Amino acid sequence: MVLGLNKLGLRWMVEVLLPTLLHISVFLFLTGFVIYLFSFHHLVAKVVVGCVGACALLYLSFSSSPIIFPQSTYFTPLTKLIRVFSMGVILLVLAVCYWTSLCWRFKAAYSIRDLFRKYYQRIRAGMTKDVEEMAVDQSLSLGLYTSVVNRTFRFLEGDQDMEQFLSSIPGFYDSTRVGEEAARVFDELNSKELPGLIISFMSSTLSSHLLKNDEKKTRIAICTRAINADPVLLRLTFRQTLEAMELETFRNIHFVQFALSHSDNLDYLTRDCARCIVAVAINCAHDYRGDWAKVVQRHLNLSDVDLNYFLHNVDSMRLYSLIHLIWQLKASRLRDSDQFEPGKVWYKALAEARKLNIANVVPEMRREFCALWNELVKVTEVLAGQTPSLGMSQPNARHILSLLCDVYTPLHAGTPCELDAPLSQDTRTLDASSLLPTELKRTPAVRLTDIVEIEVAGFWVMCYPMAR
Repeated sequence: MVLGLNKLGLRWMVEVLLPTLLHISVFLFLTGFVIYLFSFHHLVAKVVVGCVGACALLYLSFSSSPIIFPQSTYFTPLTKLIRVFSMGVILLVLAVCYWTSLCWRFKAAYSIRDLFRKYYQRIRAGMTKDVEEMAVDQSLSLGLYTSVVNRTFRFLEGDQDMEQFLSSIPGFYDSTRVGEEAARVFDELNSKELPGLIISFMSSTLSSHLLKNDEKKTRIAICTRAINADPVLLRLTFRQTLEAMELETFRNIHFVQFALSHSDNLDYLTRDCARCIVAVAINCAHDYRGDWAKVVQRHLNLSDVDLNYFLHNVDSMRLYSLIHLIWQLKASRLRDSDQFEPGKVWYKALAEARKLNIANVVPEMRREFCALWNELVKVTEVLAGQTPSLGMSQPNARHILSLLCDVYTPLHAGTPCELDAPLSQDTRTLDASSLLPTELKRTPAVRLTDIVEIEVAGFWVMCYPMAR
């Protein structure tokens, strides 16, 4: 059927003949209307002629602009007719030149013949072919790419448009024509609006009751592929995920697995954010079977025996995850950053990861926690001018200790290691003296390196000895 329509010339009828007849009919109508007005009132007729002439010139300029400037975005039904007419004139001129060259036996006759064939093929192919050749032969400038992407982003409406936009990002970055310029095209969006919108899109997707699980999984996969396309977008999306703290996102196993795959990223901020996301996700999860068990095992570097033990002691696993995260952040290149201050990224992650039931924690994990607490206290007690052995600044150690007070207090209630005035407010910074047990604050001569293990209330803890 398609071949038959092509043979009958239906494309020419639709693209050339019908627009020609319509324009002739409009022209005849306007001509008759003006002649009719001149028989009644010359002034009115002249005004109408002026308006019609101005509109006709504007219409002709829009119609001819794609022929003069192929990048023009304006197009009218008359454009194809003007193109055919202009190409016909060019073919007529070339035909005359060709026959003249043959008569006078000019060597340029064959070049003119090839040019004639080229224009003839362009007429037969239509304007679509010209646009395709222009897209292939001409490389768009960086500014034009950026303008197109930004305008497309501004006109996104609804989740469907957002899904299509995000699904196109990996292909844009992989395009050989754009190449290394892709990151520069998305630089403004990646550093400002796009990370936050991706987080909102994932959150609305996961919290929606209208989408099926397969549709949610598909959208999250689209988001992760888009995020993974650019290192800047990856880093800022992870960071804003922790700042937004949308728990539905942390409970999605596919996003958590994606974050876990970047827990060894070469970029320090991306790596630390990924580790924080996984730690918060482990604390927020409800069911640790299946893929969640694999996430826990890989993140905490557990053997199968230890994993099975923790799966039966969830709060102990959460405490171990918190301890593991703090040790990782203390060993990070960003350990002296301001992200441990209240309201910042690491602070929010630790505040969320510390939520657990201390009463269910096994003695071994209490012992690990006390060892970490004592090490942090040692950092806060380093004299001025000395460098802490752990390489962490004293203010950051105090911020972590202030967060851990909610864990320390119930862990040591009624023991010799109980804090004199434990603080649970996240916005307050503890003084070094408030971090020590009551007995120790009464004996300033005690050495902080003299740490012993004692059994208190049926479990082993690390604490500071009383003065002899």
